[in-house]
Amino acid sequence: MYDKFYFSGKELYQITDELAKWYKVQIDFEKEILRYKHFTLEAKRYESITNILELLSDTEVISYEIKDGKILIKE
Repeated sequence: MYDKFYFSGKELYQITDELAKWYKVQIDFEKEILRYKHFTLEAKRYESITNILELLSDTEVISYEIKDGKILIKE
């Protein structure tokens, strides 16, 4: 259990807050409303953050961009 992230019906900002702390990155949102989208996610903690972001973007609810070491969550 401690080797995985597990989020059930959590708002995206709750997920990204934990990911930002774990991976020591800055994650911002293009639009405030994206923060409140709900997701269920299970992923290994030692996967790359890119793999986890891909899982989230596979939902087609969000996309992301990595630029200058920062992550931007977009529609």
